[in-house]
Amino acid sequence: MDPSATNGTSRSAFDMLKQKGEALAVLNGLTGNGHLEHEPAVEQLNMELPVVHDGQVGHSETLLSRVMQAIYAELSELAETLPNMSDAARKRTIADWVVKTKKQVVKLYAVTKWARDADTVQKCMNITAFLMNQNQQLESVIHGLTYARESLDSAR
Repeated sequence: MDPSATNGTSRSAFDMLKQKGEALAVLNGLTGNGHLEHEPAVEQLNMELPVVHDGQVGHSETLLSRVMQAIYAELSELAETLPNMSDAARKRTIADWVVKTKKQVVKLYAVTKWARDADTVQKCMNITAFLMNQNQQLESVIHGLTYARESLDSAR
């Protein structure tokens, strides 16, 4: 349907209004799809985030190796000391060792599961640090403006 048939405007006037709207969108920094023209890429935004390494374990392979070596050493020690114990003491020692070792292995399992999501966790930590920095800067500006207002109140 022709736009001039519905409201009495000519085709060229309709095109001019459309061009004017597009020109305003360009002036406002919008592209034809409604997004900002100079919108940075996700990779660029990720590079601008501060990197936080607070309390992170670096090498999960080293951790796994050390825990397994410690468990093996404890088991070897138990094999040497158990024959000299009574039956009840042997059973109690083995049960205690199994419970303690199970706790270690469960912790190790949790760390390895976390290591799979380490990139996501790292990104969340970086975003949190960035937002905390922004919050600190905003609070600093608020304090500065409040101080300026209080200083200039006497000038009125």
